[in-house]
Amino acid sequence: MALEAARKLGDPIGQAYSPCGLGVAHSQLNHAEPASEYLERALDLFRDAGNPFGQARFHHSLAHVANLTDRGTAALDHDIQALAPFRAEGNRNGEAGVLNQVAWTVILIGDHAKALDCCRESLVLHDEMGDPYGAAPTQDTIGYAYHHLGRYADAIEHFKRSARLFAVIGARYLEARRPASPRRRLPCHR
Repeated sequence: MALEAARKLGDPIGQAYSPCGLGVAHSQLNHAEPASEYLERALDLFRDAGNPFGQARFHHSLAHVANLTDRGTAALDHDIQALAPFRAEGNRNGEAGVLNQVAWTVILIGDHAKALDCCRESLVLHDEMGDPYGAAPTQDTIGYAYHHLGRYADAIEHFKRSARLFAVIGARYLEARRPASPRRRLPCHR
């Protein structure tokens, strides 16, 4: 219905957002193939509309889907394509989210020290913006990196910070879903 309404209005950006909901829903259900198809369609439509911010958001979403299917190189490629437009536009929220996603991906690849560097950079941005919604998953990613490094006391401390932040923002499901799960990530689309 959203696609039809956007077509009637002649709204190319609205048309680009139309497959988004289906792509996000499929990625939350870990349905990687249909999620990729819808998100790729959204990316193509944003490209056709000449909207770099939309392209960045959907590259970021496609990175998440690539991680669902253990395609770390593809995930990093998508996030690199997302990071530049966010930085160029001064979109610190988008930049911070991508940095956290990059950290998650490099954890899955095995570069835990690099993940911590990305998380620290992301956390600085979230702290500067006073953004507990972004800081909570970033603290979780830090905990996950420390866990993989065998630094369990540090991991527990960051998992606790994450859980406290999720409690503060009222995200009970995410608070309860700690510690980190490799399949839990979905980039925020707000």
